[in-house]
Amino acid sequence: MKALIQQPLLVMNALNQQPLLLMKARNQQPLLVMKALNEQPIFVMKALNQHPLLVMKALSVHSLLAMKVLNQQPLLVMKVLNQHPILVMKALNQQPLLVMKALNQQPLLVMKALNQQPLPAMKARTSNYFS
Repeated sequence: MKALIQQPLLVMNALNQQPLLLMKARNQQPLLVMKALNEQPIFVMKALNQHPLLVMKALSVHSLLAMKVLNQQPLLVMKVLNQHPILVMKALNQQPLLVMKALNQQPLLVMKALNQQPLPAMKARTSNYFS
């Protein structure tokens, strides 16, 4: 783990080749891993393409990293959200500001995801209203 502090670029190169190691390391030393990821968010996006569920879970835990990634690579983030609409709903509950920022940049993709997985609260409210 000392390597993460001393050589974050080398660590990120390794994580790029083995993104599952990112999640294993995250469980043991999340702050150190996230420090490395903050310096190389493009590697996070490569990992997103390969393991979207794992990386989105990490991003939900570390909202500042998610914000930085979204600022630099909104199209890739939205591509992941488009493929995994349930993640959009989870993100809405945990990080509404992040999702709303994405909505401003790529509204069609977010709305497509929402159409597949409408807000549970809205579902309940609508059914109660019409019942």
